[in-house]
Amino acid sequence: MSQSTPIPSWEKEKYIDQSDPDLYPNVDWLDLIFNKNTPNYKASINITGGGEKFKYYVSGNYYREGGMYKTFKNPEYDNDVNYNRFSFRSNVDVDITKSTLLTLNLANQFDTKID
Repeated sequence: MSQSTPIPSWEKEKYIDQSDPDLYPNVDWLDLIFNKNTPNYKASINITGGGEKFKYYVSGNYYREGGMYKTFKNPEYDNDVNYNRFSFRSNVDVDITKSTLLTLNLANQFDTKID
């Protein structure tokens, strides 16, 4: 079992006074790498209408979640981690006759996750 040795006081001073920042850096890595908060956005729209023989419902949603890492401008690499979701839904009901109902339901979701 090995015993750890304390850091000498002269070496601690190098970190504090930054006299040699290459060998003794004083860096707050959490503050340098991570954002303080991550924004979320959500938007929705719904449209409903029709009459006695024709009814419709249309819905669209957008959701965005921001990344937790700070972004650095580099044309060759993007370190941002984001999540985007677009969704769509449509319902259409048409009374063709008294005993026949034509129904059309469409839905789609498109997700992009950049990591």
